[in-house]
Amino acid sequence: MSDQPKSYVAAWITALLLIVVFILGLLMYPPVFEAAKDAPKASESVLFVGRFHPVVVHLPVGTLMLLVLFEIACLSRRGEEKFGAASLLTLTVGSAGAVAGVLVGIMLSREGGYEGGNFILHQAIGIGGTTGMLIALTLRISAMGSGHSGIMDCYRILFLLSFAFIGLGAHFGGNMSHGNKFLTEFAPPAVREPMVSFEKWMLSLAEKPKDKDAEEAAVPEPPKPAVTE
Repeated sequence: MSDQPKSYVAAWITALLLIVVFILGLLMYPPVFEAAKDAPKASESVLFVGRFHPVVVHLPVGTLMLLVLFEIACLSRRGEEKFGAASLLTLTVGSAGAVAGVLVGIMLSREGGYEGGNFILHQAIGIGGTTGMLIALTLRISAMGSGHSGIMDCYRILFLLSFAFIGLGAHFGGNMSHGNKFLTEFAPPAVREPMVSFEKWMLSLAEKPKDKDAEEAAVPEPPKPAVTE
């Protein structure tokens, strides 16, 4: 078998198209982290597509879980030669699913009623994880085309971090649907306590602290006693 690096023109074109679609989608439908009433009014067709978010969002998660298995097999040179192409294809499909999930989710948010810490984290972390996944895709193509092991190592680190990010974002999405105790309610105490503490810390970063001045202003002052001369 020849050790000469192969050309991945089709893979590069696909990756660049995904990046362009992602950027254009965010420009056309910018994420709104406050109440959706502040966003431009969405058409019924946009809202219709948004309703598919719960279906579309599961595609990247399942696909990227499969990719983890492929990447374990690809740790050896023989495994990379055997499963590298399948790994690249799976990564491409997972990245496309992540892009679709984010954009369709933003369309869904235009209906209104989505706000609070869980929503902010679900959307922000999803966008961040998808961005990382697209960069990881370009790194894998570059590593396969050049045969550079260092680039491949960087890809695998970024892939795992991005996948963890997407999983964390999915968790906050689950909280939106099932409540904050859905994942932790029946967890062992040794697992539940650090999870709850971490979740509260994350939510504290996203949610606005209560305005004490506004609260004080809302409380009426007691009437002043009349002054007699």
